[in-house]
Amino acid sequence: MLGGVFKQILPVVPRGTRDGIVHASLNNSVLWLKFKVVTLKENMCLSVDKLGQNETEELHEFADWILSIGNGDISDLTSP
Repeated sequence: MLGGVFKQILPVVPRGTRDGIVHASLNNSVLWLKFKVVTLKENMCLSVDKLGQNETEELHEFADWILSIGNGDISDLTSP
């Protein structure tokens, strides 16, 4: 079992080019066909019951911001 967000975790390729780094990623491996991909549907960090309304809204905003960076929708890394 592997965990993580492949958008956020890149392999280390010393003096590698962008193409070399992408080619070295796990989903480009010949082993990738042997994996079963299971995706999460709910962000469990946002389901904490003891948070106040303001804290919950801030967490949702932060989660959306992180996701938009991972999707390449924004390139400005300033916090929301």
